Amino acid sequence: MNKFAEKKIMFRPAGADSLTCGIRANDVHLISEAATGAEWNGDCAVYRHASGDLVVLPSGAALPVSLKVLEQDILTVSPVKELAPGFRFAPIGLVDMFNSGAAVEGLTYHLLDGAKLLGDDGPASSSDATGLVCVEVRGCGRFGAYSSVRPRRCLLGSAQMEFTYDSSTGLVVLQLEAMPKERVHRIVDL
Repeated sequence: MNKFAEKKIMFRPAGADSLTCGIRANDVHLISEAATGAEWNGDCAVYRHASGDLVVLPSGAALPVSLKVLEQDILTVSPVKELAPGFRFAPIGLVDMFNSGAAVEGLTYHLLDGAKLLGDDGPASSSDATGLVCVEVRGCGRFGAYSSVRPRRCLLGSAQMEFTYDSSTGLVVLQLEAMPKERVHRIVDL
């Protein structure tokens, strides 16, 4: 028996500065099962951890990703829910964690003032549609989500929370401090 094992060493071509590809929502295994409804149109919010950028990726579109040697990035892909025309939301999770989406334990959507969800006997008009998004989050840190409109307020339990909103990307971020006794934070975005 030979004590020495054969090793193959691979070298990259000297002229290759980076690797570039396109990422699509359908590249994520079972992404359609993560969507909260049969009427999901394929749009996704993509959060890039290295840069902190948020991009809404239309169905079928590809996001170009380019990485240099020894460079990495983690992308969190979340289906966008359209509740009414102009009112869209997607949770990202705890944005400082590599597996940020795993922090989202529960998610429900509601429209208030008698408005109906998109797909329930036709679309509701955006003027009378006040949305309510309830997210259950496990863990502490910066929670991020995509919202097509600036939330009127964010509640943690019954306490109003300060948040930031980037109108150019739709990124909503709020700080979750200590863990509650119930083991999950209950966030309500209005």
